[in-house]
Amino acid sequence: MVHKKAPRKKVPAGHETAVLVKSARRCLLCFHLNGDLMEKHGQVAHLDGNRSNGAEDNLAFICLPHHSVFDSTTRQHKNYTIHELNRLRRKLYKAVAEGEHIATVVTVAAGRGADGKTLAALIELMATSGCMDWLRGANFAGWSFDWKRLDAVEEFASRKGPEHEFIDPDVEKLRKALYAASRQLMSLLATETFPVGNGNRQAIPEEWESEQPERFRKAIEAIHAAADKVCGSYDELVRAARKKFLL
Repeated sequence: MVHKKAPRKKVPAGHETAVLVKSARRCLLCFHLNGDLMEKHGQVAHLDGNRSNGAEDNLAFICLPHHSVFDSTTRQHKNYTIHELNRLRRKLYKAVAEGEHIATVVTVAAGRGADGKTLAALIELMATSGCMDWLRGANFAGWSFDWKRLDAVEEFASRKGPEHEFIDPDVEKLRKALYAASRQLMSLLATETFPVGNGNRQAIPEEWESEQPERFRKAIEAIHAAADKVCGSYDELVRAARKKFLL
């Protein structure tokens, strides 16, 4: 026999308002599981599962993803209990009452500001030199190139220290990918190309094409693949960071 849920009754406005104010629209499960005190899109949930029970003590603000988990009844997941959530709600209300959510917003805003400056510095480094624009169309198949064209990539690959890192973990992961790709490209160019002429130009040795054709082919393919990886990693980083930091 299928048991239907009790029909939903409208939550008294005063009770809903009290929950929203006391929680500041922070999800108690986000706070408990991740220490996350950022404002969320969510709903006022009935902790006992009884949608007709609109008592304030039976209500809590939960973000949409966690509300879905809370309402689920799968065998693989042991649902949160009402006693567990009551305790978590008290912890959340205390944190909000003490202004911890405001401190979190200020910290996140400061972090975004710092990350925005880090991103701007990276873009300026690559854009001012025209390095990325050149690298997108560079042809290393038997053609010489001016090493100075890669000064920006070489400088980026040599940068170390927290002042060059992003606070945001997702963007920092992309920076590390660009850093690894840049070092790989510079390493290949240092070992597979050699000076030509009297200036700063480098090239894969012409004689390899006839004397060591397999090495010549592999060097070209490896360098082009590494260059593509640098450009792709840079593009992904800039696009993702701009969305986060609104630059």
